[in-house]
Amino acid sequence: MNPELLALLGRPAVEVMDLVPVAVVATEADGRIVHVNAEFCRRFSTQADRVVGLQTAEHITDSERARFFEHWNAWEQGIPRVLRIELTDGAGGSRLYLLVPGPILDSKGRFRGVVVAFIPAGPATSAIESHPSGLAALARSVLRGVSDELADALRRSEPDLEDLRRHVPALAALSEREWAVASRLARGKRTSMIAAELRIAASTVRNHLKGIFRKTGVASQDALVERFKLWRSEATARRARLGRR
Repeated sequence: MNPELLALLGRPAVEVMDLVPVAVVATEADGRIVHVNAEFCRRFSTQADRVVGLQTAEHITDSERARFFEHWNAWEQGIPRVLRIELTDGAGGSRLYLLVPGPILDSKGRFRGVVVAFIPAGPATSAIESHPSGLAALARSVLRGVSDELADALRRSEPDLEDLRRHVPALAALSEREWAVASRLARGKRTSMIAAELRIAASTVRNHLKGIFRKTGVASQDALVERFKLWRSEATARRARLGRR
């Protein structure tokens, strides 16, 4: 287990996830995978270090991606909407899975991540799709403890991006659309994913990036990501100083 990942999740959350008898993935708010459990690795014949750090959508086929983002948008609103989707399994074939989400919201109701159970679809799972209350009960019983632990860890993991925007003049100068692009880039999303989420063309994202680069004084996406790391470090130091007063 990556030590930084263990610190982010907290040992209790990792232990609970690894005991769950279904494949489970935990992500941050931007869709970046921060943990997969042992059952996920077994079912999809992969190793955790090959999956952690990737975007959840990278495992979805192009033909299914639009449906995935539609459901992700619901999860961002705290709606545990089930998704039936075809995935490639470890044997090289494909089969239908139900993605049963447990959206993670902080104390202010903001979306901070999601824990998703991957359940092979079949006759026994049809009730989950047709009865939302049953879905909610399943999500609670299987994922509640993990979600609570992960929510606490995500709240502690880094300063909120909106807090950065309030304290960094260059970010405050961005338009709402430029901020939508910049904040997603800061969370590790690529141009194509940002375009899909905002429902705009990739060329439009690149045009917004030009304005972002001009206002923040950087020349590339990589430089902007590095600048965000610096701003986050400064914000962490500022919080520490305030905490000592």
